[in-house]
This record gives sequence, C-alpha cells and structure tokens, in this order.
Amino acid sequence: MAEVLATLAYALRRKPLAVRHRPSGLAPVYLEGSIDDYLARCTALVAAGRVDLPAAGPERDRLVAGNSPFLLPAAGTAGGGRTLLMLHGLTDSPFCTRDLGAFFASRGFRVLSLLLPGHGTRPGDLLDTRWRDWSRALQCAVDRLAAEDEGLYLFGFSLGAALALRQALTDARVRGLFLFSPAFQVPPAAALACALQRASRWLPQLRWLDVQPDEDPFKYESMTANAICQAVRLENAVRHLHGIRPVQVPLFVGASADDATVSPAGALALFERAATAHKRMLYYSRRPLPVPAGVKVIEATLPERQVISSAHTALINAPDNPHYGMDGDYRFCTHYYRTDAARYARCKTGNEDALGEIGLDGRAHPVVRRLTWNPWYDDLLEELDHFIERLP
Repeated sequence: MAEVLATLAYALRRKPLAVRHRPSGLAPVYLEGSIDDYLARCTALVAAGRVDLPAAGPERDRLVAGNSPFLLPAAGTAGGGRTLLMLHGLTDSPFCTRDLGAFFASRGFRVLSLLLPGHGTRPGDLLDTRWRDWSRALQCAVDRLAAEDEGLYLFGFSLGAALALRQALTDARVRGLFLFSPAFQVPPAAALACALQRASRWLPQLRWLDVQPDEDPFKYESMTANAICQAVRLENAVRHLHGIRPVQVPLFVGASADDATVSPAGALALFERAATAHKRMLYYSRRPLPVPAGVKVIEATLPERQVISSAHTALINAPDNPHYGMDGDYRFCTHYYRTDAARYARCKTGNEDALGEIGLDGRAHPVVRRLTWNPWYDDLLEELDHFIERLP
C-alpha cells in the first residue's frame, strides 16, 4: 500500500518535461520485407527519433548502432540451421541482447535482435504505443523467418520474455524458449498504471510515472504510465493463455529471487508447470531455498566484489560489457533520483556501499547501486551450452 501511495503522490505532481518526453511522430518499423531493409529502416528511425545525438562522428554512430536491431550470422554449421529471434525489455533497446547474441551466434545460431515499437528513440514514444504493437512486431518477424524453414527459437528479456512466451503458446513454429527475468507476474502496484493512464485524459501529468535525466543512451530512464499499463495487459493475456496450455517446447529460464521489477515467484510457477522434459532454470538467490526439480539455485553474493544480490537488470550482461559491465561507463542509480539526492550522488560517483537489487539498502549498506552485469556469467554460458547440446 505504501508503494501505491508513493507512486500516486509522485504521479500527481507536475513534472518538468523536455523534447524527449514528446512523441517523435515517427511510425514504427516492422519486418515485412527483407531483413536488410528492416535493419536499415530501423537505423534511420533511431537516428531521426533521438534528440541526444551528436551532429556526426563515431559517437553518433555508436549510439545509433547500440539502439538499433542487429543480425549476426551463425558461426560454422553446429547450430543445424537454427535461428534465434531476440526481444529486449520494456524501455530497453537491442543493446541489452548483444552479449548473449554473440554467444548464440558462436554456437551456430543465426541471431536477429528486434527493436520493439516505441523503443530506441525517445521515452515520449511510449506514450501511445500498445502491447499489440509489440506483438505485431514479433509476429511479423516470426512469419518472415519461419518462411525460410529455419528451426526458430525465441529469446526474451523481461517484457520480451512475456512476448516470446505468448508467441510460443500460440505458434507451433517456435521450437524453444530462452527467457530471462520474465514479466510473467508483475507487482500489484503496477496495475495502478492503467488507472493513471485513463485519468491522464483530464490530468496530463499522470501520463508520466517517472521523469529522470535519461542519462543511459541505451535505455529510457523516464517511464510513462501507458508503458507499464501495456506491460500489465500483456502479462494478463499471457497468464490467461498459460492457464489453458502450458509451455510444450524446450525451456530455459533465468531469474533473480530478489527481482524488484517482476515477481520471481511467477518465473518459478511458469517453469514448474512447463509440460516439457527439456527444461532448465537458474535461480539467483542470496540464501538456499526449496525449488522445483530442474531449478539450479546459484548463491548470489560475492562479498569480495561487494555484491549482495543479483537483480532484474543483471542476468544477461557480461562482466566485460563496456556499458553495463563491471568496469562499464554506466551506473544504475535511478532509484535514488527522486528520493535522496545525496545517495544518488554517491551512487553515481561510484561511492556505493554494495551492488545488488533495488530495495536492499539499509544499515549495513546505505547506498546500493543496482547490479547491471552477471558475476556468474561463465556459469550461465556453461549451462546454456549443456541445454543447447540437448536440443532436438
């Protein structure tokens, strides 16, 4: 209840908005022709929609490329003609799929990472985007790739995992799923976003649940009520489908027991009910706990590195990721921006007390920077290797 009241109180405030908080007016791009054409049109969309790009030069190219979809050819023939379609999370961009995308390509998968509508350009583009726009983007890509008679697998992070799951439950062409921090069950406070979205017709300030500096060039930090509402509606649709027919295809899941964005219990329930003999789950937890068969619990603390837990944002990024990694150039501190300027400043300057999930700060660790890389990444790759080797 306290979280709901705090969210409502902030939503009612008038917020200082900038150009990035207005829609770009650009139409989303769907994969309906060649893949090369899709990639080129998305790159042009990103370049036209952003307001934070240098006029020209390597930095502009880096930011545009990081937010754009990408295609990686399969290395060798070990994958047996498999294609992996990757889906990023809410407010994210294809950049967050690059590390594991490179891994899957090295294991013989052709990899295509999509750009979901409303993403990669500016936060204002999520003011009017609907979840069926995201679903349409996935459906178009599946239709295009399945027409080539490839063995098609889906990879999804957070919101992308919910989209991938929904597709697999309704489309027999999907051969397997790789889901990380799946948005299968969201916190109750998230449902408030739909009420705020409806009320924003009369109170425009309610359109924004959070307004941040948006310093991360590969992820929106500001958040619209509509974006959360659409994620909730997607989650409801997926849970309804899953109640009718559980997952039938090979399933790999990664989740954090301390996830502050989606419910970790939802990931466990999804995995336990999956009606496939070929399934595996990694569950990052600070303490031992009972789990369903097929779930491996990974002790998610590393005192020598000040890591006190895993996090929603940590699972799919490698330690050497140049942006989100151990020595990366970005520090995730948005949870302090509105509530505590001093702790936000400490976190942003690298003076945090620990790395972990939002909400774990306290007397022992007054300032906790959100973990954005996986300290157990090599173990993850080993588990993925074993899982891929057993794919039919």
